[in-house]
Amino acid sequence: MGDYKVLSGRQIRPEFLTDESKILTADPSDVLFLAFPETIEHLEEIVSDAYGEEIPVRIQGARSGLTSGCVPRKGKDGRQEAVIATDNLLAVPHSHYYDTETKRVKTVLHDREITYGFNKETGEIILPAGATLNERRILLDGHGRLFPINPTHQDATIAGNIKTNATGLEGAFGSTRDWTIRLGQILGNGERYDAIRGHPMNNPSHVYLNLGGTILTVDMPTYEWRPVKNAS
Repeated sequence: MGDYKVLSGRQIRPEFLTDESKILTADPSDVLFLAFPETIEHLEEIVSDAYGEEIPVRIQGARSGLTSGCVPRKGKDGRQEAVIATDNLLAVPHSHYYDTETKRVKTVLHDREITYGFNKETGEIILPAGATLNERRILLDGHGRLFPINPTHQDATIAGNIKTNATGLEGAFGSTRDWTIRLGQILGNGERYDAIRGHPMNNPSHVYLNLGGTILTVDMPTYEWRPVKNAS
């Protein structure tokens, strides 16, 4: 495998075997390996290899859900799952800065180095999948902006926030997908896919309505938002 962390067996810590609900807890033997990719290329490699070998893949964000969706488990045939944790997906690649006005910014928040894109003219921000909602708030605040959707769990990840289409307690500003302009992803066979707002068959809302099936299985670390200015 590539140059990223991979764990197996008793190397896997308990927090990667359950979620916030604690309804289900997996055993390390349920997991073939736990990978921490850092780039899109890492993701492509893991997913493509798993697809070729018919290994089931499970994605983990902040493990803050309440439905055990991120908890690994063996199939009825006894096959183990490959688990991909998005904790280290903290940099948006150069190839996903969609115009010359979007500047690449690197910063350190709570000992985590995050690389993202920001367009000061439009207020659009491109964030990596592993960034948390609290980190998004801090980054936007530094640009005099805010994101109108305010979910309660600020340690949740950007990718998970889109996947659940969070609205927060208020719900006055719609849902997270309403503010998503572009969504980079990886298909179950390892190929890249770009969902763009305004294309009926290719926009983020349409794509995620189909995630319960097999259309898309892996989040790629590129998310673009349309935040509003802070009230003065």
